[in-house]
This record gives sequence, C-alpha cells and structure tokens, in this order.
Amino acid sequence: MKIFLAARVACAATLLAAMSCARSDDGAKADTAAGASSDSMAGMAAMPGMNRPAAKDADHEFLRNMIDHHEGFIQMAMAAMTKASKPETQGDAHNGHTKQADEQTKMIVDVQSMYGETVTPMMMPMHKAMNDSLQAMSGAEYDRAFYRNVIAHHRDGIKMTDALLPRLAKPEVKRMAEKMKAEQQKEITAFERKAKG
Repeated sequence: MKIFLAARVACAATLLAAMSCARSDDGAKADTAAGASSDSMAGMAAMPGMNRPAAKDADHEFLRNMIDHHEGFIQMAMAAMTKASKPETQGDAHNGHTKQADEQTKMIVDVQSMYGETVTPMMMPMHKAMNDSLQAMSGAEYDRAFYRNVIAHHRDGIKMTDALLPRLAKPEVKRMAEKMKAEQQKEITAFERKAKG
C-alpha cells in the first residue's frame, strides 16, 4: 500500500512540476501545508500546522477542500482493498479509490495551474476518526462499516459541494463539482443496501 501511495504522490508531483515549468509568474508562492481552508464550511476544523492563505475565490476554495476531502476516502478505500472480507467490497473499494485518486490528482494540478499553489493532501480529522474506527473491525462487520462510512463521507462531500456550487465561476470547476455530486449520490443509493449486509 505504501508503494502504491508513493507512486500516486510521485505522479502528482511530476504533473505539478510540468505545470510549474510552464508558468511565467515565478513569484507565485507554493503552499505545502495541509488542511481545510474555509471558515465557511461547517464542521471543518483547522488542523495543526495549517497555514494556507485565504482562498482567492470559491473555485479555489472548492478545489482545496475537495483535495483534502478525497484524501479521507482514498485512505479508507486503500485499506478496504485488502481488509474487506468480500470480493465485491474489495472491488467497490478499488473502483472508488481509482476514481477519487484520479480526481484528486486533477484537482492538485488545477490548483497549481489556476492559482500557482502547491497543495499537499491531508485527511480531515473527522475522516481520520472514521478510518481509525474501521481498524478494530473484521469480516462482514468491516464490510458493512466500510459502506456506512463511504455513505457518510459522500454525504459530507455533497454538503460541501452544495455550499460552494452557487458561487463557482469557472465552468470546468463547476462541471467537475456537479459530476462528483451526481456520482456520489448514485453510489450512496447503491451502497445503502450493501451497508445492511
């Protein structure tokens, strides 16, 4: 798992380096701190070491927040790919991990391209607690809890999206937000049955 994560981070770093080389304004400051940046997001507490400056606009805020939000799911799904007891659960974890890791990488590149900022993903405290709660479980109990946590995670993501969607100005960011929301709503419906066992 560590090798897989390292490869994903290396891939994002390569993309960011390419984007950075293409930029003409070398004065943009990179931000390597992690955490949620918005005071407007309910339930998002600042994390130790967080020192991101204020977001430049709603699109910037959305991308930053969703990079961190995705990290919680990515870590949870990575564990479930091997720990889940059913091949179906492992498959759902793998598919979700691939989708959100790809989305996260794109958002990291978008923040660099649009705002000249490097963002290092960090799990939000509530998602760390969610993931930690799964570690003591095994078997069918683990599988059901994984689906319940995915549902809760997606609902939180939809709430975050709804809070910023009316203020998103960049068409590509708005399309991304709407697509993510639709896919997460679809997965919630599919996973509610699986959460019951």
